[in-house]
Amino acid sequence: GGVQNNVIPSEFVISIDCRIAITVDLEEFEKTLNKWCEEAGEGVWVEYESKQPRIPVTKLDETNLFWMAFKKAFDDMNLQLTPYIFSAGTDIRFLRALGISGLGFQPVNHTPILAHAHNEYLNKEVFLRGIDIYYKIIPAIANVEETSIQKS
Repeated sequence: GGVQNNVIPSEFVISIDCRIAITVDLEEFEKTLNKWCEEAGEGVWVEYESKQPRIPVTKLDETNLFWMAFKKAFDDMNLQLTPYIFSAGTDIRFLRALGISGLGFQPVNHTPILAHAHNEYLNKEVFLRGIDIYYKIIPAIANVEETSIQKS
């Protein structure tokens, strides 16, 4: 190639970071990528820098006592809880790979999404409310065994 935009390079490389949803079949996704390369013609292929195995997600049902305690703390505070999977920036997957369930939580609402922005901030009231929420959640999940024994 060269520095001019009208020069066709002898080769080019594209890097793609895919965060695959838990509902996507990894084998089928890989087959699709390989098929696209094959259809593109000779000299087109995929190389994987990193492939993560499918790790089961944390169960959010009555079999997970920590989830039940977490949810009850929210119910007791009359707060709405909307579970979702944050695929980009959590290390919980490494714990789940070891068979350890994990929940991620950040009490950030009524705040613009500014993650990694130059002006990233958290409103003082949101921050202080978050402390109050943690004040209720931490004892609830820290005492799961004690709570479950008392109910037996």
